Amino acid sequence: MKQLDAVGMVCPGLFMVIKMFIQTLDMGEKAHIVTTAPEAEDRLNRLKEAYKLEVVYHKVKAQHHFLVTKGIEVAE
Repeated sequence: MKQLDAVGMVCPGLFMVIKMFIQTLDMGEKAHIVTTAPEAEDRLNRLKEAYKLEVVYHKVKAQHHFLVTKGIEVAE
């Protein structure tokens, strides 16, 4: 599983780094993204439809953890 450690990064750079990271994933591939930016959840939600992402969010203290799977049909 690929991992992106974006701890300490802030937007707008964080959004671009996450977007470029997701573009490197193959369909069906899972990845773990860690950040300290609270706006990361909103940024990932914006990318969900475009990349057909399934996103599982979990917060541990100041860190935001996202388990992302690319290429999944998301139910509305």
